[in-house]
Amino acid sequence: MGTASIHEGVRRMGFSSLLDRTESKELTQEAAAELLGINVRTFQRWAERYEAEGGESC
Repeated sequence: MGTASIHEGVRRMGFSSLLDRTESKELTQEAAAELLGINVRTFQRWAERYEAEGGESC
């Protein structure tokens, strides 16, 4: 497993956790995106895909 794969796995775990927190209103999407180091629109797209495809595409 390469370094890029490890980083992607960590990002996915972080995304899932942050998505849960945004859905429970603990955190805004803007704050979650900032924590991941991505644009808020990217976070929204990932959230849409996660809901549609069960988390395999983020």
